[in-house]
Amino acid sequence: MTEIIDIINKHDEVVWQTTREESERLWYLRRFVHVFVRDEQWRILFQQRHHTKKSCPLQLDASAWGHVMANESYHDAAKRELEEELWLTGDVHEIWPITWHQKIGRLFIFEYNNTMTLRVMENEIECIDWLTVEEIKYLVSRHPYFIAWWTLSSWEVYCKQCLYKE
Repeated sequence: MTEIIDIINKHDEVVWQTTREESERLWYLRRFVHVFVRDEQWRILFQQRHHTKKSCPLQLDASAWGHVMANESYHDAAKRELEEELWLTGDVHEIWPITWHQKIGRLFIFEYNNTMTLRVMENEIECIDWLTVEEIKYLVSRHPYFIAWWTLSSWEVYCKQCLYKE
């Protein structure tokens, strides 16, 4: 199935639409969402990217993430990606805008509780694991190459907006 996404300008205004493949090939500016799933102990669910992924195979990644489809809001895209990748439904809370390379995005938090059913999209994700803030900090400081570079950026935003906010 061909995915159609909005191509945007630097002000996050839609200028036209094209396929996701063309936007990546030609480096058009496009939208994305990152979702961190956080449990009651404030652990974060990380996924290990599938070994067949073109970018950063087998590296740790945000709980869920993806492109915003044409005519879709950031909020709706975050909910869709969460349901597609982890089978989780519910509300997400926007934390902060993120910008990297040819993408403008938003970081969201989903509050998980142990009554929810969690499953993975097997062709996208190798495995998942709950990591404490201390474990993530250790990986970031000692083994950053284990984590997809874009997730390092999102983790930095999460820390500033959720952990160290005064």
